[in-house]
Amino acid sequence: DDAEEFAEELRLAGLHDRLLSPEDNVLLTPVILAADDMADLSSRLHRLTVVMQRVLQNLANDNTPALLRRLGYPPEAAALLGPLSLPANLPFGRWDLLQDAKGWKVLELNVGGATGGQDDRLMQAIYDRRTTDHPRIPGSTGNSAPFSALAQLLPESAEGRLVVVDDDDELAASPLSAQFAARSLCALTGRMPDILPVSALPMDKVAPFGVFELFTLRDCLARPERYSAYLTATATGTIGSMNPIWNDLFMNKGLMALVHEEVAAGRKLESEASLVHALIPWTALVEASNLDLILSRPKEALVLKAANGYGGKDVHCGWTLSQSIWEKSLIKAVQEADTFVVQERVIGQKIPVVGMTPRGDFIETDAAPVIGIFCDSALYAGAFARASLTGHAIVNAHNKAAVGVVRLS
Repeated sequence: DDAEEFAEELRLAGLHDRLLSPEDNVLLTPVILAADDMADLSSRLHRLTVVMQRVLQNLANDNTPALLRRLGYPPEAAALLGPLSLPANLPFGRWDLLQDAKGWKVLELNVGGATGGQDDRLMQAIYDRRTTDHPRIPGSTGNSAPFSALAQLLPESAEGRLVVVDDDDELAASPLSAQFAARSLCALTGRMPDILPVSALPMDKVAPFGVFELFTLRDCLARPERYSAYLTATATGTIGSMNPIWNDLFMNKGLMALVHEEVAAGRKLESEASLVHALIPWTALVEASNLDLILSRPKEALVLKAANGYGGKDVHCGWTLSQSIWEKSLIKAVQEADTFVVQERVIGQKIPVVGMTPRGDFIETDAAPVIGIFCDSALYAGAFARASLTGHAIVNAHNKAAVGVVRLS
């Protein structure tokens, strides 16, 4: 009887925690997952991140410009990054996964400042207060501070200054992401960071000790003059970077194709081959050299994606296209300056869900939820869910996916 009130509570809480945007549908039914399964999955995802880092470092050692070229970055990216030497600590991020009949499959990895959806504590509290059907395990959801996985990257000095830095234009247009990051880092450290545009970042002797970057390598490439001082400071160690711009390479979907290539070639990854095949759907770069191989596979089983795409943009589902349009799309992808990948289609397992639109319309359907899971090293650090209420093949905010919480059983 109080469904509308319950839904409005969830919506307002999601908006406050930056888990929802005003145009998002809200998922009223939580996604229930087994705690033991999530603990095991988090451990496996940690191992996979180590594999991805090893592949990046090995390929960079061989030929950094060639690596960046295959991933779709322009030649100047090599100069911006300099010699690639990845630190021992893995980046903070969120895995987006879909569960098919054989298990969990990785769709993409979001890292650094591009990682959204960290905080669902208010929404979790509403479920705690208003429902008894979906109890959570104490400590499993909603209790840890957002960005808790960043603790390993924070400055060691308790006196170190923290600054959240965003692109000048992005910060002026929408300061909400920076404010959320500052609030969350304060909850983690007890210190409220300053918020600055990158052009105002001080580079003198009192430079900030720790910088949480909300921008990426692509921002630096688009406006190199704006980022020149920042890039110099990070190269010389003047500032401590928590989200270095090489994080962009982890988000590049072409990296998943390179991991598959390295496994197939047997380059010191034999022990993790089963892990890679289990978690990452078959993925290949769309290049002239392998176009015949891609065309030999049925289009109904493939998705074409921009390697540097985000938000469901530049995604083409083979099963929705005619054969001629599919072939033209692949040929066009080879000719583009940007890199594209093809990936094996993941058919998610559907569950009953109920959602509500911003207009107050309730929708009950079956959907395969995409889970965004956070890992603190090998530990589960929370998750949230997105589900299409319309049966759309691409599940994200641009296609009005409903957003909700994950509960552990």
